[in-house]
Amino acid sequence: MERIYIIVLCGILIIIPVWFICYSLRRCLIHWHDGIDRTQTFTKNLVVKNICIISSSLFNFVHVFYIIPADIHETDEKIVRMVLFTLLGSAWAICLFLVNFEHRRRLRTTWYGLRSFWILNMILQISFTVIILLDPWNDSIQLKEWKIATFVICCCSSTILSIYSFCKPNEFSVYSVEPLLRQNSNNLPTRKNSKKNSVLPQEDFEPQLIHTAIKECKVKTENNRQVVYYHIIVTIGADTHTVRKTYQDFETLHNNLREKFPRYEFPNLEFPKFPITMSGSANIDERKQALDEYLSNLCFPEFMNDELLNYLKIEGHSRTACMEAHKRARGEERRHSNASDTMKSNHGSFSAYYANSQDLPKGEENCDNYQLQEYIKLKIVKWVEKEHIEYVIQWKAAKLVGEGTVMKRYSEIWDFHRRLRKIVAPAGLPNFPKKNYMQTLRKRDTETIEIRRIDLENYLGHVLNDPAYICQEGLDFIECKVSIEALWKSKNTDYSYLLYTPIIWDNEVDRDDHFIVYTLKFAKFEKTKKIKEWNVKRRYKDFDRLNTFLIKRSASPILGNYINSRNSLKNVKLEEALFPTLPGKSIAPLSSPKEIDNRKQGLELYLEGLLGCPSIIDAFEFKAFINDYEE
Repeated sequence: MERIYIIVLCGILIIIPVWFICYSLRRCLIHWHDGIDRTQTFTKNLVVKNICIISSSLFNFVHVFYIIPADIHETDEKIVRMVLFTLLGSAWAICLFLVNFEHRRRLRTTWYGLRSFWILNMILQISFTVIILLDPWNDSIQLKEWKIATFVICCCSSTILSIYSFCKPNEFSVYSVEPLLRQNSNNLPTRKNSKKNSVLPQEDFEPQLIHTAIKECKVKTENNRQVVYYHIIVTIGADTHTVRKTYQDFETLHNNLREKFPRYEFPNLEFPKFPITMSGSANIDERKQALDEYLSNLCFPEFMNDELLNYLKIEGHSRTACMEAHKRARGEERRHSNASDTMKSNHGSFSAYYANSQDLPKGEENCDNYQLQEYIKLKIVKWVEKEHIEYVIQWKAAKLVGEGTVMKRYSEIWDFHRRLRKIVAPAGLPNFPKKNYMQTLRKRDTETIEIRRIDLENYLGHVLNDPAYICQEGLDFIECKVSIEALWKSKNTDYSYLLYTPIIWDNEVDRDDHFIVYTLKFAKFEKTKKIKEWNVKRRYKDFDRLNTFLIKRSASPILGNYINSRNSLKNVKLEEALFPTLPGKSIAPLSSPKEIDNRKQGLELYLEGLLGCPSIIDAFEFKAFINDYEE
């Protein structure tokens, strides 16, 4: 009776290897002509899988001849056992081929294939081990220890593979659709790798914002060459669809968008970087990740033109919603940008501190910028609309005979900015004012042009009045015939500054936030005569921004020429003091009076160090920081 039970059991278990062999043959026939990912390498996990599969295959073949009890005389039982272990060994050999076959062709390991086979074999091998250990033949026939060890090794191998079937069935990234959709629906509409989060309200973004994710990539053979297709999940609200694109499709999209958004027209547009360094020898998963990040950074309103929407195959109501978001983006961005940072520096024009700085009157910062100009008094008095917008720039050499008017386009000022950037390298320049992101919407928007006029005036006023940036190229740009040497000689009066200590600090509350504001008191002297004294309020982040800018400015080669020229005019050689160190930031907000006093003392030493550097007190940004405006 026991013999019949064993024969029936083995006969049933034969179904497992037979099913898997049939499945593997069908799988190979279907995908035999698929493209091969020639960049795939043997990972550590794949090596472990291969070792486990090889050991299972070898030991199952060993079972055919050596594990059968020696006293078995029934032919039926012997044949059934031999057939079972032969099929199992063959199935494991085919499993070895199938694992590598799927790996090279980037086929997902399925539950009705390899993953189930590994789990069923784990159960099978554990059952065999228990049966042999409890087999009554052990009383009369002593099985050798190495025979028992073979079953234990097979059990361990199958257990490891079963764990892989749950944790790491594939050696490449495969995402399921539902988690991606769930993740996209929970994400806030903020931009990756951006210097600031979008200031648009969430209710304006949510219905139109596009979410994308590259689910997987497949290698196909077309016209005797390998082509990688990236499967992109596109979601807009509740609508979801999938598009297939190649690397060349991504590259074409990037080139077309760059034509729509040229750098000279949109210098500050945060255009995502295309992964052009990913060559054909790069790993497909690395390329997929880079392209996924690139595409995600494109899916914002300023890029939602026809080119991108056609690429993602967005039609119907969703397309209309995206175009509406595209049209509203510029106005919303402009409307909210001024309120995004209440203490923002505008090309050197630090506004006076107010608890509610967005209530400052329009044009005040621009007026302050003009009052800071020491060498070239410059204003963009108006703009003229022709085929292009041209700005009328009026300038006057402050202490010399010379003035004029020139008309420049935005692109010409941008070209000057690029040339100046090369001249002062490796120093940094003030931020160049951005142009309207949207190229097709309301090209003659007067409000936008007026804002740009003020920003360009601030920029030119800064670079033409800071000794680190004044050069012959800048004077030629505004058609000023005055030489650099004459301009520097025109500054016949040197001023000195005194910081009154100790600095006073107060806690200020603005809406839901509280912060420390330092009141600085300065006095300005001409030789020994006091000209004026005044107070200015600054926060620590203003000190930090000033320090960052001055460090970048100090690398300008023009600054050294200015210092040498000033020394030769005075017939003295003044040594520049060492650049002071700003007190470091704290991880947590300052809470105790002792911490605040330590910070205050550090800021006092920092300011006194700046006042000891002639090249710094002549800096346009420093004068803006201390509010040293001309009366």
